[in-house]
Amino acid sequence: MEKLALVDLEPQSYSDWKSERQAYLDNRSVWQVMKDEVAFAKYNSDEGYYGLADDISKRQSSKIPIAGEGVVIFLTELTKWGKPISKLGWPLLLAYGIAEGAEQFFKFKTGIEYD
Repeated sequence: MEKLALVDLEPQSYSDWKSERQAYLDNRSVWQVMKDEVAFAKYNSDEGYYGLADDISKRQSSKIPIAGEGVVIFLTELTKWGKPISKLGWPLLLAYGIAEGAEQFFKFKTGIEYD
């Protein structure tokens, strides 16, 4: 198995970095320029600067998985798709009822609402 080559980690001079940065700035789209201006205005104010730690904390906490969230999402999607299929016969109706009961049980136990 061939290993992937890592990015070249050679030190870069400041003048090289500066020229690469300027090339990027010169080739931005109108959309990227607008986004950069909004970010610049936000983080060049006292509210943006002092709120930066809170923004980072929110972003990090949103990435932490919640216990039971996957089960609730799976069962909710299963019951969404299972409801119309349950009209085809009593075995499917029974399976739908079990899935619906499990969904309600896990929503109650975890406190997670997913729709």
